[in-house]
Amino acid sequence: MDIQRTLLCTLLLIFICSAFPGSVRAQEPASPETPAESRTDIRELGSLEEIVEYAYKHNLSYRQDLWEVGKAQNDIEGLLRIDQSSFSFTRDIPVVEDPDADKDPEYSAGVTVPVLDQFSLSASIDQDNDITSALNFTPLAHDDLKEQDIIAYEKALIDAEQSALDVRNEAVTAALTWMDLSRQLNTQDARATMKGTAYEEEKIRYDAGESTLDAVKEALLEWSEAQGDRTSLQQKERTARTDLYSILHADTSELVVSVITLSALREAIEQLEETSSIDQTAPESAAAVLLADLDARSLEEKRKNTWLFEPDLNAGLSITRNSDQDLQVAATVSFSFGLDDFNRAEREELAVDIELAREQHQQTLEQSLLEYEEQMLALEAAQAAREIRDIELEQTELLHEEAKFLHNQGDISELELDDARITYEQAENSLFSALVEEYTALLDLFY
Repeated sequence: MDIQRTLLCTLLLIFICSAFPGSVRAQEPASPETPAESRTDIRELGSLEEIVEYAYKHNLSYRQDLWEVGKAQNDIEGLLRIDQSSFSFTRDIPVVEDPDADKDPEYSAGVTVPVLDQFSLSASIDQDNDITSALNFTPLAHDDLKEQDIIAYEKALIDAEQSALDVRNEAVTAALTWMDLSRQLNTQDARATMKGTAYEEEKIRYDAGESTLDAVKEALLEWSEAQGDRTSLQQKERTARTDLYSILHADTSELVVSVITLSALREAIEQLEETSSIDQTAPESAAAVLLADLDARSLEEKRKNTWLFEPDLNAGLSITRNSDQDLQVAATVSFSFGLDDFNRAEREELAVDIELAREQHQQTLEQSLLEYEEQMLALEAAQAAREIRDIELEQTELLHEEAKFLHNQGDISELELDDARITYEQAENSLFSALVEEYTALLDLFY
């Protein structure tokens, strides 16, 4: 009986716990997030500028180029070269000591501060507390380090600007390509559905003796073609979507890109035309042309600082105060040269290099001019195509309005009204495609 009572109590306890889950909730594991909760972190990009900003933030190459600009800026030397100051400490340690010698160990500590290219200050103190201060002058000292650092900074800046333009162009082009295909796919879905409905209705009419077999076959063929076009567009849309998310370096589960409207795309074109100046379209402002010019400038600075004869001439004035407060003033002058100080061959080689660099700059400029002319022609063609699509949309809109009026009057069927609506959507898609071509042509021209 005791065993039976124990089992009965256990069963009752289990039943009570299952009936009141709140009493044992602390022992249960945390429940997973619902689909609605898990989607709270999804970000939506609803404009081209948002897409561009996201691409900037997640493009590693562009961020590296920005970092290179910062490093190049830090390398630019100022007029004073205090940051090149040096400190020294020396001490003589005899290998074999003389036991009869009573001599303190010798040591000295000093500092040298370069002020300009030709001037530097130095000071030192030794074990006897003798302090020496000196002014050093090297009138023939020269280099092109500062000029080369400035040119390197300008190059890094151009590379970063070009990288930003490339990221913008790639992101916007990929986004607009996907949006264009997405709009076409939606319209084709509607057309395929409509053709399927028409085919079913044609079969019903044929069964009722109101249609012919040829009409049924034609409806079937139109539906089959619409289905094939939809399948083809689905593959293109998926590929374009994959390309877009790859360029954005984004996960499809964390980011949603919305298709912009026709009016938004028109506004983007107007904004691009307003914010971009004609100076950006000049062939000589292209990145390749500017970099070629900087290469030539770098060689010119190097040749300018390569003298035919570069000896060493040093002069200095030192003041020494010993522990007895006695002053000693000394002046030194030294002149030296070696066979490698004659740089005639180096200057001649640099002259040839400069000539080749300038020729390369000219060829790059000519190529940029040709590309500019092609971009202008492409823009004019895109604008002409967009004007035609505008007219076509206006005409299709009138036909759609007429179809809605006729449908309300009972003169045409629902299927015919759907056909007019889908034709209007296709005209909108054609205009959207033309605006995409115009926008990308503007990007190529301005950037």
